[in-house]
Amino acid sequence: MSGPPTVTDVAARLRAIQASGPATDGVCCFARLYADVTDGVAARLAGQTFADPHFLARLDVHFADLFFTAAAAAPAAMPHAWAPLFQARGRKGVEPLQFALAGMNAHINRDLPVALVSTWTELGRSPKQHADYVLVNGVLGAVEEQVKARFVAGRLSWIDRLLHRAHRLDDVLAM
Repeated sequence: MSGPPTVTDVAARLRAIQASGPATDGVCCFARLYADVTDGVAARLAGQTFADPHFLARLDVHFADLFFTAAAAAPAAMPHAWAPLFQARGRKGVEPLQFALAGMNAHINRDLPVALVSTWTELGRSPKQHADYVLVNGVLGAVEEQVKARFVAGRLSWIDRLLHRAHRLDDVLAM
């Protein structure tokens, strides 16, 4: 590949990870959620939703690279925040949504600050992209229902339908 990786490259790698194992594999569950969010970011980058799309595209790549590095790491070298997801990835009785949220937690809490600093350093910038950073929350909100429909299955789907009338109580219980 010539040039730096792109958001499209990130989405393709995430889809490959997603397809690499069964739908119940915890890492594959996280990769599915992450690919959906990445697709949402890519769509908004193409539509110029962000004030500094170049910064956000590079942040996306740096951020994803930290997950890819964790996924390729030997257990002893894996960042501690990622270890629970990778160790429990095949555990029975864990819902796909729980795996997806565990990965999201590790990725945001451990990797996001590192990716921000890497991106600022690469582009020679200071932390002035706060408005674009906050817009990504809108991407997460926009894909929430789509992702929820894929992850909430079986008994959680039944509970979701039963409690849906209680305004997001169903989401709280599912998580």
